Amino acid sequence: MAHSRKKPFVCRQCGRGFRRTHIREHTKGKNLICSKCREDFLLKSLVIRHQRTHLL
Repeated sequence: MAHSRKKPFVCRQCGRGFRRTHIREHTKGKNLICSKCREDFLLKSLVIRHQRTHLL
């Protein structure tokens, strides 16, 4: 079975469709911080991608 782009949930605050993590955008839950520059992120995957920019 192929991965679907369906967004089965609807945010009660903004009406946007989402799959899993959208609600964190409204909770100010940015608790993942880059150890190099202290920028904060919602998702671990975004921190990892960002930290690669420091390796260039």
